[in-house]
Amino acid sequence: MKFLVLIFLLFQSFHSYSNFEWNSNCNDAYKKILLLEFDHANEIIYKEKKVNPKNKIVYLLENYIDFFKIQIGEEKSDYLKNLEQIDNRIKAISKGNKDSYWFDYCLAEIYIQTAANRLKFGDYFKAAYEINKAYRLLSSNKEKYPEFIPNNKSFAILETLIGSIPEKYEWALSLVNMNGSIDNGIKNLEDIIELMKVNKQYNYLIDESYFYCSFLKMNLQNDTSGLNSLIAEIQDRPLQILKFASNRIATKLGENDLAISILQNREENTNAYPFNYLDFLLAKGKLNKLDSDAKTDFQSYIDNFKGENYIKSSYMYLSWLAIIEGDTNLFYTYQSAINTNGSLFVGSDKEAQNQFLNKTIPNVNLLKARLLFDGGYYDRSLAILNKNSFKNDSDYFLELTYREAVNYQKLGKIEIAKQKFTLAFELGKSKTYYFGAKSALHLGEIYENENNILKSKEYYQECIDLKNHEYEQSLEQKAKSRLNSIKTSNP
Repeated sequence: MKFLVLIFLLFQSFHSYSNFEWNSNCNDAYKKILLLEFDHANEIIYKEKKVNPKNKIVYLLENYIDFFKIQIGEEKSDYLKNLEQIDNRIKAISKGNKDSYWFDYCLAEIYIQTAANRLKFGDYFKAAYEINKAYRLLSSNKEKYPEFIPNNKSFAILETLIGSIPEKYEWALSLVNMNGSIDNGIKNLEDIIELMKVNKQYNYLIDESYFYCSFLKMNLQNDTSGLNSLIAEIQDRPLQILKFASNRIATKLGENDLAISILQNREENTNAYPFNYLDFLLAKGKLNKLDSDAKTDFQSYIDNFKGENYIKSSYMYLSWLAIIEGDTNLFYTYQSAINTNGSLFVGSDKEAQNQFLNKTIPNVNLLKARLLFDGGYYDRSLAILNKNSFKNDSDYFLELTYREAVNYQKLGKIEIAKQKFTLAFELGKSKTYYFGAKSALHLGEIYENENNILKSKEYYQECIDLKNHEYEQSLEQKAKSRLNSIKTSNP
């Protein structure tokens, strides 16, 4: 599931304050929410409403349950039911003590959660409007109560997100004076986590803050050492949301066997809301090492997930396994299923649909090389590529060049990688494949690491300027976030 929706999972701590009382019921409900035990959490919230009907915190707890359910389950019926409740919850919280530092904060969290839900279902305009509301509320609260850690946590996350908004949505920033910085926001969040470690009052916020930090660093920073340190801290923590984050970091670092192990060894909780996306990630990990057992996990995801994201992708990956095993008929069966199932919200589902429309069978060697690279098996991937040339097929030659480049980069052969990326950029910048734009992104990162700021800026901008290709929005977002970061550091 897309990192920009998953890092909006914002929450808060509570203390006693008139109309805003963090008591044992709220504490227990909060713990159940993080465990995804939503039925148990609702039972506790109901009890709190009976014994303490003036406590406004229960409305945010209720909304957080809805929010998490929508983000994980992706069922439109849940989304529409939640929208029906938003105004009532806002009105209920608005009747609380306006002098409380929880007043603006709770309202801001409701708006942020609602915006994230709208983003999930493509309502970008209203989402931007609600993000603006949240930003104003958090900014005001930060000025009035600068030492209030939950507010600072949420503001740091929102600041980071604003700094990465794709160019086509920058109009939203002009509606209010919203400013953001990727590196500053993440650094502030990391500092807050360190503070939480020694602050008993807020240390229960560490797990959720680790979760946010994981996806911010993974998607918006070029910081391998930071990710290595972070996964060492979180991979053994029991929450499923942290198993999810750890799996994604391990995959990002090319540690596919670790990524698989994290999910295989997670504890099952029969009381928890089903997190089917973990089945998809486990299947993808197995696919990356060409393990045919991935078929079972992809089918489990298709059979059990009631949402629409990654369904097309699952059928695409099943078709890949079929063609790797030489079963052309089964390949076409799965390809046909791509067209009649799922949606087109996420990049890999769009790729799956494009593959169906192109009506072409992938080259098995390029496919194996791609999957092995995704798993971090770089020598094995490169060995397959070195046995092929494809000079008579421009599309295959473009993909070959790009895949050679990324393998050489991971193996530390940077000069060869730069040559290959430059060629792939030139060959791919006029095509709808992602290879040209992503080559520009990689070149920007390489030159940034070499402190060649001018060349780095040039290639990040090239990535942003390329349009009408696969993964356009996510690649533009990453390039923009890095470009903004180096412009801040090197005005």
